[in-house]
Amino acid sequence: MTVQLRNVTTQRFVGQPETQKVERFGFPVTMSKTPAKITLTYAPKTKDFTLASGGKFLFPVSASAPQLQGRVSSGSGVDGDNAVRPQGTGWEFVPARAVTYRCVTTDGKELQTITEYLPTDATQVTVPQFKGYKVKGEVPQLQQGNEAQNFTIVYKKSKHLVFLDAINDDGTLLAQDTIAVSVGGERGNSRPQNRLFQSERFP
Repeated sequence: MTVQLRNVTTQRFVGQPETQKVERFGFPVTMSKTPAKITLTYAPKTKDFTLASGGKFLFPVSASAPQLQGRVSSGSGVDGDNAVRPQGTGWEFVPARAVTYRCVTTDGKELQTITEYLPTDATQVTVPQFKGYKVKGEVPQLQQGNEAQNFTIVYKKSKHLVFLDAINDDGTLLAQDTIAVSVGGERGNSRPQNRLFQSERFP
């Protein structure tokens, strides 16, 4: 069977593998406005599918890999002409639904609106996190069913970000730092460091 695969968030298609091999990580797969033909083959023994583009099996690259972290690649950079099952060539198709989080502060300021796709049997959500904020109230629960769900998540300020610049008498920037100060708390004596200079004034 030949199919086209599209990212529902970016609306871009899985494209052709690149022609340049990246060492043992094979040929990276591109995301494109133009879809590539993906060959979908069912494997009865393992009850999953292989996906191939241009005759090369697709496989995910680990987020901790030294190259192509978190991307999809194809083919093989090791011995042999194609990727093999230990590289992750087996794929499962799981029914999913859209879950959208509208993230706002207690005074109504919108932080971000984020949509993710979760399996239809999922019951727990992991709400987005923002530096300097924490969720106010309870984390919502998913309702059963296949329908898309929308949540408004309210965040309250928990920390202020303070940006510090260290400069010399001529105004030359020596160092920078960012510190988080709890709401109602003290900033303390933290300051950017430069081993060649000594601090004279600190607000």
